[in-house]
Amino acid sequence: MKLIITLALTLMSYLGFAQTVTANFKDAFKADDYEMLLKEIKAEKLTINDCFDIEGSSYSLFALAIRMDRTNIFNALIANKAELDKVCSDKTPLMYTAKYGKLEMAKALVKAGASLKAVNKDNETALDYAKKYKMRDLESYFISLKPSVQ
Repeated sequence: MKLIITLALTLMSYLGFAQTVTANFKDAFKADDYEMLLKEIKAEKLTINDCFDIEGSSYSLFALAIRMDRTNIFNALIANKAELDKVCSDKTPLMYTAKYGKLEMAKALVKAGASLKAVNKDNETALDYAKKYKMRDLESYFISLKPSVQ
């Protein structure tokens, strides 16, 4: 019984709890306005490290900023010390940069301290995502950082 409870708690913490987004939240992302976004997050009693539900999938704010190419929000998240390796929907922000071909964002995450060794449940890293999605510039970048990530 103790093992089952431990596994359940571990799984819940790994998956995170996705919060539903509001219209104001969406507007803040459309405008790439971090202050507006932060105001809405605080009004909903959430944090910048929560997972958010968008059309049935769970995303961190970093993942949304990367996917939607919202550089103001992305840079503000780094400046405000958002969790660099936050896992939502089994991907870290660095994995999203690889998936969507965002080299400059990947560089910013690495510079801020994101882990190249973070893995998902299938033991895939950001480098594996770069290879999978044929993002050669990101693949080369990740390989150049640490020969051991190959």
